[in-house]
Amino acid sequence: MRVDELAIGLVYEHRYLSPAFMESLAYHGWVLGIEDGEPSALFWAQGSIRCYSNRFMCFLDTGAAWNLIEYVRFLIGSVVALAEPDLRHEFRMDFSGGEIFMERVVVASLFQDDASKIVLHDLGNCDVSLSFLAPRANVQESRHNPFFTDVIIEKRVWHAAACLAIDVYMCVAEKILVEGSSNQLGALVGRWKKHRLTLTTGLRADAVSA
Repeated sequence: MRVDELAIGLVYEHRYLSPAFMESLAYHGWVLGIEDGEPSALFWAQGSIRCYSNRFMCFLDTGAAWNLIEYVRFLIGSVVALAEPDLRHEFRMDFSGGEIFMERVVVASLFQDDASKIVLHDLGNCDVSLSFLAPRANVQESRHNPFFTDVIIEKRVWHAAACLAIDVYMCVAEKILVEGSSNQLGALVGRWKKHRLTLTTGLRADAVSA
């Protein structure tokens, strides 16, 4: 399967509130739960990720990593790997980019709490492939099976969608940050703002070579 138009949605989840896309929190007046309205709480808030093809078809919907920040880190890892790998140390994360998994180079990956795994592979040309792997290798394919392998996406398309999702998350984060406060969320927002132009302008030349 190839996806030509991609939208990535980060979803904030709360036990007493309806799930809300981060866009709704950033631009449409939806509110966080009271206890998540301070930086350290939002950093560890529950959430999920959804990927849409051509706006309407959701082909990835998972919250098994539990914390929203894990999906933000996954997206940042993919952007850094595709745009400027030398910035990995700046974000102080354990990036999986460059590893070999399933005999291909990994752009970014996320091992979730239920042992499922999201993997973005570099196909060595202008494309990446996204896989959502089951906790067990012998899971049978069925109509209700959420797992898949090798959804093909152009690198530029993935990069643009990931950058947009990260920007929206950072917009929500900035709304609750207290100026001068020192915390994990503030540090992450600061690093993203510092390197945003480099990371969002385009891909490194060898990442899109045919």
